[in-house]
Formats: sequence, C-alpha cells, structure tokens
Amino acid sequence: MIPNAIEVVEAYGEVPQIVCTPSQLNQIFLNLIINASQAIEGPGRITVSTREEAGRVRIDVADTGSGIPAAILERIFEPYFTTKPEGVGTGLGLNVARDIARAHGGEITVAKHAGRGRPSRSACRSRQASLPASRPDRLPAHGRKTTTMNIPKKGTILCVDDEPHVLRALQWLLQKEFEVHTASSAGEGLKLLARHDFDVVLSDQRMPGVTGVEFLHEVRKSSPRAMRILLTGYSDLEAMVRSVNESEVYRFVTKPWDIRELPRLIGEAVQIARLAPVVEADAPTVSPALSPLGVPTGSAEVPASRTTRVLLRPDESVLLIEDDEGVRDTVREVRGPAVPIRYAANLAEAVQALAENPASVVISDVRVGKVDVTRLIRLLKAKHPEVVTVVFSGVQDAKVVMDLINQGQVYRFIPKPFKPGFIRLVVDSAIRRHRQLALMPEARKRFGVEAAGEEAEKSLERDVAQSALGLRLAPTAAGVPVAAFGPGTGSEEQGFMQRISGGFRRLFGA
Repeated sequence: MIPNAIEVVEAYGEVPQIVCTPSQLNQIFLNLIINASQAIEGPGRITVSTREEAGRVRIDVADTGSGIPAAILERIFEPYFTTKPEGVGTGLGLNVARDIARAHGGEITVAKHAGRGRPSRSACRSRQASLPASRPDRLPAHGRKTTTMNIPKKGTILCVDDEPHVLRALQWLLQKEFEVHTASSAGEGLKLLARHDFDVVLSDQRMPGVTGVEFLHEVRKSSPRAMRILLTGYSDLEAMVRSVNESEVYRFVTKPWDIRELPRLIGEAVQIARLAPVVEADAPTVSPALSPLGVPTGSAEVPASRTTRVLLRPDESVLLIEDDEGVRDTVREVRGPAVPIRYAANLAEAVQALAENPASVVISDVRVGKVDVTRLIRLLKAKHPEVVTVVFSGVQDAKVVMDLINQGQVYRFIPKPFKPGFIRLVVDSAIRRHRQLALMPEARKRFGVEAAGEEAEKSLERDVAQSALGLRLAPTAAGVPVAAFGPGTGSEEQGFMQRISGGFRRLFGA
C-alpha cells in the first residue's frame, strides 16, 4: 500500500487512554497515512508521532511531499474532491477521517509548514482518561463491541452500491444508529431482501447490469413496506423520471450526501416504514422510452387490466393547470365524459378553483406561461397530502424533477410530447391512488414531503397576486367569469383580489 521508497518513522509519546471504537480510529490513521504517501513522488518520509497536549491525544502525520496549494486548501475535506489522477484515490479519505474524528469529539486540521500545507493531525478528547482498563463498560477492547454498539438500533437498512468505498462510508455513517447491511450489486441486494425485513433500502443508480431504479422497482414489489431512497452522483434525467413512475422513491439523494441530513432522513423513513400502512401498488405505469434529450420515443405499456376507464365519484374532481389549448383539448378528448376535468390557465385560477372545490388529482405543467408552478405543487402536497399530482413538461431539467420528488412527491412525471393513451392510464391510476390515501390517512406519511420553506410560500402568494392582476373576464375552471370587472371598476377589482387572497389563505393556511 505504501511504496518501498517511502520511509515511515514512528515517534510515539506517552498518551492517556481514550474511549473510542478502535476500528474507526484505525480508519483515521490508515486514511491519513495513505493520503501522505500519495503526496510523495519518489523517495520520501512519513513521520507519525503522538503526544498528549492540553488533555487531548494528538497524532501528527507529516510527509516530505510537495504540500497542498493554498488555492485548494479549503477544499481538501470536501467529499469526492481530489487532485489525484483518475483511478488514484476516491476523494473520500480525508472527509471520512474528519467525520470519524468529530464523532469521537475530535478534529482533523491542516498544519502549514514553510508555505506548504499538509494533512496533519487528529486530536481526540480524552474521556475519563484516568479510569483503569479493567472497567470494560468504559474502556472498549479490541475484538468486541463498544457500549455505543449495545444501544438498540433504530431500524434495519440495506445499502446497495457497486463501489466498496461508498459502502464503507455509508456503513460508518449509519451503523451507530441503524443495523446496516450492504450489497455490492442488485443481485446480492435481492438475496438479502429475501432473508431480511428491511425498513429502508438505499440504492445507487449507476450500477453495472441492473440500475438502481430497476432494483428499487423490484424492492417495491417484493418488500412494499420498505421505504426506497435513490442515491446518485449524476443529474440523470431519465433515471429521475423512472424513479417517479416505476419505483415511487421516497427521496432522491445526490452525492456527496450531507453527513447530518442523511441519517436524519433515514431515521424519518424508518419511522414511516414501521408506523404507516402499506399502500397497495397500482399496476405498473411504465415510462415512455426517452431519447437522450428526454423526449418520449415509444408508446407506453398499457396493462390489459387497466383498459376500463375509472369513473369519478360525486366528491372527486380533477384539475388541469395548463395554458396550452392543444394540451387541454388532448386531455379532454382522452378522458371523455367519464372524467370531467376542471381547467385553470394560470396560478390565480388554480388557487381559486382549489379553494372553492378541493381536487382529488391535479395535473399540471411545470410552467404555465412564464410562471413556475412547482411551488404550488409542493405546497399543495405539504398541506393536502391526499391530493395526487401528475406533472408533465417539455423542459429537460433534472433538478426540477428531483425537487418534485423530494418536495412534491409527484405521483407521475410525463415528458412532453406524451402519448394520449399514456395520459389516460396515468389519470386513472392517480384517481385510484387518491382513493387509497383518502381511506388511509396514516398511509399519507409514506408520501410526505420536505418543507418548502416560508419564502416559497411568500413568493407563490406574490405570483398568484400578480397573476390575478392580469385577469380580465377570464373563465374559471367551471367555465364562468372569475371576475366581472374591467378597466375602471376598481371596487370590483379589489373585491376579486380579496377573494383570491382569501382562497390562498384557505388553501394553505397562510
């Protein structure tokens, strides 16, 4: 692991005992020494020294390499950041070492010598250092678990990734709180699924053979109780669309992950898996094949069992938010009289329609005119989780889809142009999902969303008000004028604006 041309000098001083997980500290030392060796080109020397300093144990790993350029010094602890050639290092060594040190109450810092910076020291605060080694409940020994390992685990997790260093990082991060199982392939993961009842399954997207979306689709069928999380380092639009339409993932997490947020998210998912009833999966809604630009190139698969149209009940309704008459005509023709659809051509009409008569299913473009509608979709799901949303768009933006997954829990995402038969299939499926959520309020937690934030609500309210100001004798979703005012009728305009504002407050509790 360390080239023969590099000499390792050990200078160990007297240090007090510390409470730790030995295998994790071994990982710190290994990562720092490997990092030092990779900084040396040709012959050189690594000096590892220890000493007690102000009640702490200090370990120095110094090298005779070229040092770290000042321009990148602040970035060396970033996950996946590396200056090494491709195939040398992963960019996780220093990040993982620092995280382990911090978990032990310590820190990793960088010492600067003669204008050159080097990964330098790890200091662990000594806890009860004077306690005798005979106290096994306080001083863990090699070969057995520490007291922290005896704390009941919050849940059982399966992590699937074909990169060993990613699996090691995930296991280290999660093992304190959860029982973690790992698999290096989808096939290995499916074998573990057959033997264990997992609360959460976390899978990478880009794996050889079977992708993460395909694997999570199988998880959805074989282990429906498990919450599914997709992990990737790439903005893969097609993967995101399929993660919505075929795998119904709970969250989409990008690499590098937040070491504080990921355990919190998984803990939340564990609670949902254990407490929320399982919602029976509808027949698969297979995504249309996408070209490299995300444009559907093939027809959607329509299961024979879903050829009968779903009829709306008296207390159900579907709202389409779309200003394109061609799209509205297509949806109207496809649905026919079996599912009468209300229409809104802008945000103000949508808010008024929803406030007057809550919708069971909302179908919307990502943008109506030049206005972003995703905030409405996200806030609507947060306030009214029983509403099922279907989104379509001709805009190929992976981040938009990711936000709609995490903050909107959209039921289906349909790239434009779409096949008429596919939209009929999706709307039928969405109506059935709404009925499930209406009957099982506790199950709605499985489709909970991240908080959109106060600013998102304020900006949406501003856009709704701006949209309302532009209305003049515009038809409502019911087909009658939403305002009977025109230029010069200020009092009526004020009354209309008050109705829109009141509708917004009723809808979102603002």
